[in-house]
Amino acid sequence: MTTTTREGIIAREVPPEVATFLDSLSTIPWLSRVGKPIPGDARQVRTWAEGRAYQLKDAWTNASFADGIDSAHPAWDAGYDCALRIVSSLPANHTFKDGVSVADGVAFDVAAAASALAHGRIDDFFLTTIIEWYRRGHWPCGWSGHYPDGRLVVY
Repeated sequence: MTTTTREGIIAREVPPEVATFLDSLSTIPWLSRVGKPIPGDARQVRTWAEGRAYQLKDAWTNASFADGIDSAHPAWDAGYDCALRIVSSLPANHTFKDGVSVADGVAFDVAAAASALAHGRIDDFFLTTIIEWYRRGHWPCGWSGHYPDGRLVVY
């Protein structure tokens, strides 16, 4: 099966629900509320640099890979490419001193969500929590504590 999303990403062997998810990415107000107050119990950081520091911590890596993400599924590549294309073109996309951009992290998160969706895990952490923060215009960038204890870090 070959599906082309509205964003022009050609996704081979991607289930229709993943294609629908990828199409919805163009409606997200990516990074539009970064730095603005956040609701809920997430820990808020105040700068890109502080967010990047949390992103590099082992706690975020552990949270990111806790559910055995399948990066070999075609949905992974489709999600990554689509998000990278959208977010890297935004003025709000920030590039850090090490050359990595926020768009790279966003693309990873979207790829993980697409992969989870392809495997029928609709209650997956990335689909239910991370993508929701992006929909709110923020950047979920880390984990405070030892996953699953602790809380999400958001800019």
